[in-house]
Amino acid sequence: MDPISSLIFHALTNRQGVILPGIGALYVTVAPAVMRTPGTILPPENRVELTSEQNTSLPHIFTLIAEQRRINLEQAQEIYYQWLAGVCSERGVTITSVGSIVEGVFTPDPTLLGVLNPGKIEPVKLPAQVDSKQIGWWIAGGVVAGIVIAAGLITLLELNNGSKDPAEHFFAPTPHENVAPATPQAVTPPATDSMPITDSTQTPAAAATQDTSASVAPQAPAVSASSVAAPASQTLYYVVVGTYSNMENADKFIREAQRIDASLTYTKRTQPSSRVVVSVFHSPIQSEASQFQHKIADKFTDAWVLKVKP
Repeated sequence: MDPISSLIFHALTNRQGVILPGIGALYVTVAPAVMRTPGTILPPENRVELTSEQNTSLPHIFTLIAEQRRINLEQAQEIYYQWLAGVCSERGVTITSVGSIVEGVFTPDPTLLGVLNPGKIEPVKLPAQVDSKQIGWWIAGGVVAGIVIAAGLITLLELNNGSKDPAEHFFAPTPHENVAPATPQAVTPPATDSMPITDSTQTPAAAATQDTSASVAPQAPAVSASSVAAPASQTLYYVVVGTYSNMENADKFIREAQRIDASLTYTKRTQPSSRVVVSVFHSPIQSEASQFQHKIADKFTDAWVLKVKP
């Protein structure tokens, strides 16, 4: 398990949850006991839900990285976006030992479910001739037992791993691998659907709080608000500034983004998952895409690099 996936895994098993820019927010919830058939109930079960990044009550991955590694938030942000570029693909996002996200649906990894729900979740047959009051006591007892078992297992894991730093093997990003934007405190993230979840209502106007004096690297010929497919003969690196569930939302974002910087070329690309990504640059050279991402970081703090293979 890589260091960032390990941080996410432990945040969920500790019932903290975590905000992941470009993905969404993951948190643990308890599904109540359910009466399957007369006299049979399914005990409570811990589940992981995917929601919008707007849930600010959850810990932020930038903060977790910075605390574990004892670095500043800007360095933590660079490390996170480098990791994100590696786990994203045209099919969706895959986080080791945590789960996968395809078309906005999170599927937990069996490893994570095994920690959240020790033992096998099976229907429990109630004794014959029980009344509703007795059923209520059974359900309450199942809830308490589930909480006690989960708390005990988490405590055991913390004792076993207390001396281990899950971020021990972090590495400083190289110039060819750095795909991170500027510090997150400087500007408000632009409007995206937080791939691959539901659409956000923010606009990129909130991100234009700084001026940039750096020159922008040359980019592809202007194909404003059009859909472009990557050449089949080579791998391309796209600088993505927004991800949406449909063309209408992508067009709305482009109209507002052009008010911020009309010099950029906003290109729509439909992924196999039916998501629509809006990019402003692409190149067969990863370092060029990373450099361009840095140039626009003051206006698009959530920009990231998507690798598209032939």
